[in-house]
Amino acid sequence: MKRFIRKLLILAAVPSVALYAYVAVRHNSMEHFAIEAVSGSEDAPSAALRLSSYKGRDAIMLLLEILRTGSDTRVSDVVFKELAKQNDPEVANILARFLQPHQGIGLRQSV
Repeated sequence: MKRFIRKLLILAAVPSVALYAYVAVRHNSMEHFAIEAVSGSEDAPSAALRLSSYKGRDAIMLLLEILRTGSDTRVSDVVFKELAKQNDPEVANILARFLQPHQGIGLRQSV
């Protein structure tokens, strides 16, 4: 009986460890793209675009954090447009607060 319980515990632990590893690697990748997006390098807009390809609240929160940092306008444009594609009313409300009169009309209309 103890042997059966031990095997059962091992079988239950393996998927949990695999899921944890997947989530950790995914989050580290997203953070890497977010850091690169605010770095101001030439690859910053493409890093923001790669970050926007991830789905879920974690990616959305990192994209919103990029906007809060006031990064390069090229990056802000990419982030705004990608977040607007989410068709999420909550995200649209947050984006509306970020838009200022000095933003281009095309960007404002995309939200």
